[in-house]
Amino acid sequence: NGAGKTTLARVLAGELGHYTGSVERTDTLAHHGIAYVCFERARALVDRDRKLDVSEFSADARDPGTRVRDLLPATAERDHWVELLGLGPLLERGLRYLSTGEMRKTLLASAILTRPGLLILDSPLDGLDAASQEKLHAALDALLASDQPVLLLARD
Repeated sequence: NGAGKTTLARVLAGELGHYTGSVERTDTLAHHGIAYVCFERARALVDRDRKLDVSEFSADARDPGTRVRDLLPATAERDHWVELLGLGPLLERGLRYLSTGEMRKTLLASAILTRPGLLILDSPLDGLDAASQEKLHAALDALLASDQPVLLLARD
């Protein structure tokens, strides 16, 4: 903790400036971009989507807001990642109704499906229960076996 993993990830993703040294991106990164997946991004999405009224707390709430399906680009690989991450039953659920693990799996699938030049995963297993960690481990194994460049930041 405190070694600068998140700061490095944010600099690489272009979300934070650096003070010394240089950061150079290959043409592939410049063209395909960098996808950065972190817990703070999940909170920001929910906060952006959250209604400032009591509708989400009502038993007859009709507006789920942004759905999981809305974050998953329609690609040839979509069904594969939806199945691998167990997102099928969640596709119509609103983001603000997802658990931490469900949100992380959704953000991971969304990032993978954009086919970025580099996928940065910042502590993807933090705060997850054992079952969610196991499911996410299987997805990460599949991802690391693919041709997708990945930078995985994790604590010991």
